[in-house]
Amino acid sequence: MRGRGGRPEGYCHRQLLDAIRYLVAGGISWRAMPADFPDCGRVYAFFRRWREHGLIAEFHDRLRGKVREREGRESEPTA
Repeated sequence: MRGRGGRPEGYCHRQLLDAIRYLVAGGISWRAMPADFPDCGRVYAFFRRWREHGLIAEFHDRLRGKVREREGRESEPTA
């Protein structure tokens, strides 16, 4: 993804991804995230940007492939 310039990002992507994983695993709302994570508005903005560029689906597909390979199966499902 190409940036449009402006202020450098204030959080590393690992912190943002950890916040999204926490949200999904706990089934909580965006505004209920603990203060240990970056601001919920900033996390949602990154999530929305990643989703619009297809990165969420790409993360899912890559992780699925790794799990399948670890189990001794082909990385891509046949069905």
